[in-house]
Amino acid sequence: MPVAQYPPGTIALPATIGDKATASVTFRRDDGQPLEVGLADGAALPPGLEVRFERVEVADPAAPGIPGGSKAGDVKATLSFGPVESATQQNASLALKTNHPARPTANLPLWIRVAAPLEPYPPTVSIVLQNGAVAAYGRVDLRATGAQQFEVTGLSVEGDLPGATVRSLNPGPAGVHPLEITVRGGALAPGVHLGRLVVNTSHPKVPRLEVPVRLQVAPAPAAAAPATGGAPGAPAGS
Repeated sequence: MPVAQYPPGTIALPATIGDKATASVTFRRDDGQPLEVGLADGAALPPGLEVRFERVEVADPAAPGIPGGSKAGDVKATLSFGPVESATQQNASLALKTNHPARPTANLPLWIRVAAPLEPYPPTVSIVLQNGAVAAYGRVDLRATGAQQFEVTGLSVEGDLPGATVRSLNPGPAGVHPLEITVRGGALAPGVHLGRLVVNTSHPKVPRLEVPVRLQVAPAPAAAAPATGGAPGAPAGS
């Protein structure tokens, strides 16, 4: 490669709402000559993204992600995104120019994802209560972004779900908390019932979270029509 990229491929910029994502990438000429890299003329940055280029003046054998470390003459690009106040995910690319005659232009692919600090998987709990069943169950996992651990400090079910209960399957601090919802049969009419799971947590950014719950109650089967005909044992038409 006339201009090598470390790390290669798409550069990921993951972050949580309210935080800034940062990443770095280093470029190097294959002929050992000092490299120059910058944004291509007329190139526009995605909204919220900043990039800074700096020449490596002193080699660093311990530079992470670079076989053998960085070398004098490399160019390090530092990228930052955010902070933003809503979740987003996008693929983008930076159009670059270099001083290498064999590769005067290049594209740096980016993957940007800003997630909520605490997210339910799935986003909506769907439960089906079959006719005659004593109960039906649903499950949702609450997952914290990154290495954050938290506790579930309160649970309740609200809405058109009478008698529904919820329990945590992981009572201690953890990064993932599975929650199980139980709906008892007999008290609900056939059709769709909507409610929400309300969760209180010790997470510093998400003290309260609501998860939609959709319950489908199957109707009872129609009664079989009584048999018609003559007296028992009589042949048809007699």
